[in-house]
This record gives sequence, C-alpha cells and structure tokens, in this order.
Amino acid sequence: MRFANFLNEKLIVLKGTKSKSYGNVIILAGGAASGKGFATKNFLEANLYKIRDIDEIKRMFLKIDKLKKKYPEIRGLDLKNPKHVGRLHQFVASKNIKDKTFDLMMKGAQESRLPNIIFDITFKDIKGANFHWIKLMIDDLGYNPKDVNLIWVLADYTVAMAANKDRKRVVPADMLLQTHVGAALNMVDVVKGKVPEVKDKSLFDGAIHVILNNRENTIFWKDKAGKTIITKPGPEQLAKGMKPTPIIKDFKYLTLKEKGMPLTTNKEVLKQLYDWVIDNIPPTIKTQIIWPD
Repeated sequence: MRFANFLNEKLIVLKGTKSKSYGNVIILAGGAASGKGFATKNFLEANLYKIRDIDEIKRMFLKIDKLKKKYPEIRGLDLKNPKHVGRLHQFVASKNIKDKTFDLMMKGAQESRLPNIIFDITFKDIKGANFHWIKLMIDDLGYNPKDVNLIWVLADYTVAMAANKDRKRVVPADMLLQTHVGAALNMVDVVKGKVPEVKDKSLFDGAIHVILNNRENTIFWKDKAGKTIITKPGPEQLAKGMKPTPIIKDFKYLTLKEKGMPLTTNKEVLKQLYDWVIDNIPPTIKTQIIWPD
C-alpha cells in the first residue's frame, strides 16, 4: 500500500549489517512455539540472512517422500500427533543432515564474502552442535565473534503450550517443556556472563537482545479506519515466497549488550528482564532462577 512509503517499520538493526552485508550471525534462541518465525519475519532484517532452521529440513524430507516415495519410515506421519513428530525428529537426527546442510551453506565461502546466517535454535543445549559449528566458523572460516549476535525470543510458556496445539507440527509436551526450561536457564547464565569461549574469547561478542514476543506487546500501524496496514511484496519478493505482512509500529525488547561491549550493568534493564523471565517461564523452574546481584 502507499502508506508503506512513509511509515517506518520498527526493526532490530544490528550494528554493522548495513555497511557490512556479510559475515554476520544471529543465534535466534527460544523455546518451541515461542514465535521465532514471526520474530524473524517482523523484527529482524531477515532478507539479509540465510536461515538455518531444522523444522524446514524436516518439512523437506516429508516433501521428498511425497514426491519420490523415498522414505517409507516417515510416510503418512501426522504432524498433529506428538508421537509422530518425535519419530520424524529421530529420523532426521539419524541422517546427520545438520552437518550436511551446514556444509552446503558454507560451500565456496570466502573470508570477504561469508554468508549472513540465522541459527534458529531452542538454546536448550549451550554445548550443542550449533555452537560447535559457530566455533568452526570463527576458527576456520574467519567469522569475527563481534559479528555473532544472540537474540532470545521470550514468550509466555502457557501461551506457547496453547499455540503448540494449533501448529501444523505439534511438539510433544515433554519436549516443549525441555526447550523452554533450557532456554531460560541458559539465558540466565548468559546474563551472569557465562558464555561459551573459543580461543579464550567469547563465542559471541556481538549484541545480545531479548524480545518479549507476546501478542499484546506487538503494535501494528493502522489506517484512519483502524485497519492494520499491510505491505505488498514486489515481484522479486514474491518470487522468494514472501507474503503480504502487517507493518510493525512497535514491540518490546531489551538490549543486554552492544557489539563488542560488556554486558549491561544497568539495574533497571536487568530488573525489567527479571520480571519478564519470571512472568513468562514455566512455573516449575521459577525457584531455580538465581538472578545476578
């Protein structure tokens, strides 16, 4: 629409991405059904990045079997059935596809043209495979820890449970809980300064942000009639599969760290984050949250 010509869409713009359109990494963390896909499309400059999302890989396998009848082990799975989702997860894990897709993304990478990548992960395992790859990217490919950023998409766990039931792929309840618990506990460790290291340097020394991704915290631009203003993708965007989207006027997020700078010690910011965490994490782990002084 013509409104989009003068309305400013609020985004998290990471320092350096405008002038340095390569070699940037975002670790996008958050429990299952926390809305990381929505956050990527609406709060970040996703068009600048390749997105590494294991859910896309799972969908790819299902499509291949549907077209070529290649994988009878996963044929006929109902992704509304949590047990079937668990079977699909195990199948993909057995294929070691994560390593293969990472190799493809990095194929032909040169130090001056390293691809921008978003790692869409739950963050339940801070020593998991994704961090192993990021270490390789720094050690062997020339990525700079100052260009590796962490963004936690924090959403109300009870809302995520309800949203999970309406998804095309329903995550088993125990797995959903594990991802939210793991993300929360690991992010609290990050706030305390406990970050994985590579060659005696922080694994990520870029920015650290926390997005509060609850529906009531996202405000859209509206026209005079009170209707949400929708952008229409151009021909190139349509070719990439982009769809009409509402324009974000405002959303809530905190900055815990700027690129290359130490973690914030601002008591107001840390108190706000603590309140967000306690209000949104699974009730069973609230007593486990030991906040830094």
